[in-house]
Amino acid sequence: MIGHVAIYVPGASMKKIAKAVGLQVDTIVLDLEDSVAAGEKDSARELVARAVREMDFGNKFTMVRINSLDSSYWQADLRQAALLPVGAVLIPKASAKDIATISDILDEAGANLAIVPLIESAVAVENIAQIITASPRIKGVFFGGEDYATDMGVKRTESGEEILYARMKIGNASRAFDIEAIDTPYTSTTDLSGLECDLFRAKQLGFTGKSIIHPAHIDTVKRAFQASPEEIEFAKRLLKSIGTAGAGDVTAFSFEGKMVDEPIIKRARQTLKNAGIN
Repeated sequence: MIGHVAIYVPGASMKKIAKAVGLQVDTIVLDLEDSVAAGEKDSARELVARAVREMDFGNKFTMVRINSLDSSYWQADLRQAALLPVGAVLIPKASAKDIATISDILDEAGANLAIVPLIESAVAVENIAQIITASPRIKGVFFGGEDYATDMGVKRTESGEEILYARMKIGNASRAFDIEAIDTPYTSTTDLSGLECDLFRAKQLGFTGKSIIHPAHIDTVKRAFQASPEEIEFAKRLLKSIGTAGAGDVTAFSFEGKMVDEPIIKRARQTLKNAGIN
């Protein structure tokens, strides 16, 4: 659904939305919250509606980030989004109560939209399991590291130690409930080596993709989350060697100098599935 690369685009700029449509990303997040000034909320809402109806987004997944439920804008945002041909609404500062409220409104409106919570607070991190199971509409979750660090009263650093616990909780819960987990943006637009390190950590902690705020990050993020040709070929050879047997039907054995057991076979199947190879 969401894929590996999700870019935030200011909802108040038709020019930036048009540019995003031409980028090689999986998801476009049309933002009505942080990137839109208070005096532009109404006009941005209408601009997003016009863009979605008039532009060809191709096979990109689209979602609208509405304003938080502690604002005076979210209801108008949600009413508008429910009428648009988009895939999901992104809920900032999400709580289980917020998700249930949004889900009920969408049910009443008969809107076929997914819900994606944005985890941005210490409370949300501790309640992550309740949040991502609050509605059957939830197919993925985003992490907002900047707001989380602010809520914790700590400074964001390049090492990311201050968000490690949150990443672990979100990544683990997302895997447990089989939904996509999209990591927080890396804020430096020029430090691609730092981005690579940040992506390695995110991937190791169970995240399936990353949100970005600048096109310069697209290729690096794509490479990080896509299996290498070597990994794909190894998976093919391994699965070919066991034939049609299920992973649970194969005992541990040696293959190309490595010990192989059930988890490694499952990982090989997942590698090919993620690569679109049956």
